[in-house]
Amino acid sequence: MGESGDDHSDDAPRAEDGRPVGENTPVVRSDSDVAWNSMAYLLSGLLFGLGGGIALDAWWGTSFMTPTLTVLGLASTVYYVWFRYGSR
Repeated sequence: MGESGDDHSDDAPRAEDGRPVGENTPVVRSDSDVAWNSMAYLLSGLLFGLGGGIALDAWWGTSFMTPTLTVLGLASTVYYVWFRYGSR
């Protein structure tokens, strides 16, 4: 007979090492995952700023928005990556 008061059910999701996965289970990332994620954020911020700057320069007929938004996009993603992964 099984115990009905047991909190551990067999169908609960488990991590690779057999620990139960729940809300308070820490996510462990490898260094290569962090590096690839950081590069993806930096590249996307750079391209987003570049694309936005080119679009605004074409729309407004100016030439200063491309470098401004490119630097702003890259700086904002450096800030994001620094505070997301810098406290490891």
